[in-house]
Amino acid sequence: MTNHGDQYSVARLADRAAIYDTLCRGCRAVDRGDYDAIADIYHPDGIDHHGGAGGSRSPKDLAAWVKGRHGRIPFSKHMIGNVLIEFTGPDEAAVETYCLAFQRYPADARENLAALMGDLPVSDTNPTDLVIAARYADHFVRRNGEWKILERTIVYDSSMLIEAAGLEPFAISGLARGTRNMDDPVYRMRSALGL
Repeated sequence: MTNHGDQYSVARLADRAAIYDTLCRGCRAVDRGDYDAIADIYHPDGIDHHGGAGGSRSPKDLAAWVKGRHGRIPFSKHMIGNVLIEFTGPDEAAVETYCLAFQRYPADARENLAALMGDLPVSDTNPTDLVIAARYADHFVRRNGEWKILERTIVYDSSMLIEAAGLEPFAISGLARGTRNMDDPVYRMRSALGL
């Protein structure tokens, strides 16, 4: 690693927090179906390399692709773990983020699953849960005071398909249930707080 000053000064800690916040906002945008917010974590001239059918896309094209592919997916959860941020200059950083993604594909959403994973032997009647272990290899750049992604490559490390056997989690009434739209409890709370 090239030393570009103190990687842990107070200013750099603020930069790290801003980068981490951008990563979290991206996960929430995909999982809640907030498609405009997907493009917002990238600079307008940014590029996303999702690989396979995801290809390489501009931020707006990525958001449209995710919207089309996620249209019939009732559950999506992206969880980030290790985040290694290495500043390469005052306004640039190489960021490696470990991610686990969980998604449920009903039987009528097989083409949505195939759009990411290709044709796979899955149940014709039961939902299929997909678990992906991946990493985001991100080139972050600060412009106009905002840290955003200039280039992202999704690195796929492992995947697993699980037949869900028709199970519906949380059959108990009265629980706050997540949705993939702006009616999600978190978005309602944010709206009530003026966000």
